[in-house]
Amino acid sequence: MALTKFTADVENISKLDNTPSDDPGYTAAGIKALFDKAGVDIKAYINNVLLPEINALIALPEAADLNEAIGLLTASRKNLLHNWDFRNPVNSQGRSSYTPNTQYTIDRWIAGATGTVTVGEGKITIVCPGNFFNFAQIVSNAASLAGKTVTFSILC
Repeated sequence: MALTKFTADVENISKLDNTPSDDPGYTAAGIKALFDKAGVDIKAYINNVLLPEINALIALPEAADLNEAIGLLTASRKNLLHNWDFRNPVNSQGRSSYTPNTQYTIDRWIAGATGTVTVGEGKITIVCPGNFFNFAQIVSNAASLAGKTVTFSILC
């Protein structure tokens, strides 16, 4: 079920004449009502259209609980990783290259085994001379995530 889009015209003020005193319909009360109209329309849409539609979606039979229903509605979850944008990584050590052997590299990321992590313009590069290279982040309170659907993602 798709949610109904808000389509009311909210450009009430920009449609006023530049000289409202020329129109006898422009009373103080009439102008105040025009200023309030967009807010009143948005409030009516949220309370009378949007919230009932969301409530109907939350009651989906395939949703096991409220959190899962909200997940179905939003189709995304908070990324649990820090410093996940590898195009612009936080690199507080300021080094351009790391040759790790189980040490921290760019902020919050630890690398193990032999190889090199290089911080370049808009990217990081990982070179692994062998068959295995471990590049990981320790997630706080991982035990609290047991049995839950979570999201881990990086942007490269």
